Amino acid sequence: MDLALVTGRGPELLTDIDSRKPYVRPEDTILCGYRRPAPGEESPAAPQPPMAAFPLPLMQQQGIAQSAETAVAHLEAASTQGFWVHVDMDVLATEWMFAVDSPEPGGMTPEELSTLLRAAVNSERCTGMEITIYDPTLDPSGAGADLIIHMLAELFSQECKSS
Repeated sequence: MDLALVTGRGPELLTDIDSRKPYVRPEDTILCGYRRPAPGEESPAAPQPPMAAFPLPLMQQQGIAQSAETAVAHLEAASTQGFWVHVDMDVLATEWMFAVDSPEPGGMTPEELSTLLRAAVNSERCTGMEITIYDPTLDPSGAGADLIIHMLAELFSQECKSS
């Protein structure tokens, strides 16, 4: 829903504050790793052109690394100002990340997500990243937090070594 709002889809009260619609241009947006709605399924939540979309089954079929390279190349070509990476942790399979507010079946493995993120952060055009949709109250053992920290530490330690 947040993505729909910032790209101008939804109630004008939320999508056009101070006549600035859209806050993020759909053509500058790529949605990677989504599971619902299924590709081709009619839904208001479905990514709409000119937004680029890489559903998880297609990414897995084509290979996560190849899909990530294609997505990053699109982002690099689309904007002269760089790009921002937004990660909802519910993109991971619930066996890996259960501490989310709306778990869904399926999802990426941590290795798949790391492959995708590595391609993004290794781009000179990547300006930043945020991690969302992790709920520590659903993670009393801290296993989900440990997974996130481990992924980020590995991601950025490898990125720093290659720079």
